[in-house]
Amino acid sequence: MTANELGPAPISAAEAMAVNLRYWEEVVPVHAASRFYDVAGFLAGRSSLGPIEDSELGSVAGLNVLHLQCHFGMDSLELARRGAVVTGLDYAATAVAHARALSRNSGLAARFIECNVCDPAVDAGSAYDLVFTSWGVLGWLPDLAAWARLIAHSLRPGGRFYIVEQHPAIHWFDDDADPAADLA
Repeated sequence: MTANELGPAPISAAEAMAVNLRYWEEVVPVHAASRFYDVAGFLAGRSSLGPIEDSELGSVAGLNVLHLQCHFGMDSLELARRGAVVTGLDYAATAVAHARALSRNSGLAARFIECNVCDPAVDAGSAYDLVFTSWGVLGWLPDLAAWARLIAHSLRPGGRFYIVEQHPAIHWFDDDADPAADLA
């Protein structure tokens, strides 16, 4: 059996990250315009956080919060709306640009930084009361150890890390699910 018969050659982690980055650069405007994200509802005061986050996070008023993989910043800005001082990180330039525009349009202040959360050179500070990340973040990470080091470095002593996540396999068992329906 030849190598060609075995399928395509595996790609490197750097190549996988480049493909992933291209995907996120392309999908940000689609997400920002979708019913699923409902930016108009957010701008009108609707919370972007779900019931799980609402029940588990508690008050964030006065907290210094780092939001990893913030996408285009809605959850970051929701935390700011609730009184947190927020820094959001994302590695898609389009996402960071949309987050900054959403910050201006909403009148909610947050700082957004374009960076790869697995890059060992990333230093977003080390005095965060809360490092927050949610929904659909783990599957994209090529190096969980590097990501965890960023979290550990960023938290002040006594700070906490909050993640809410699900395994994408959950959608395999929903016969009625239409994954594209919410993105229209």
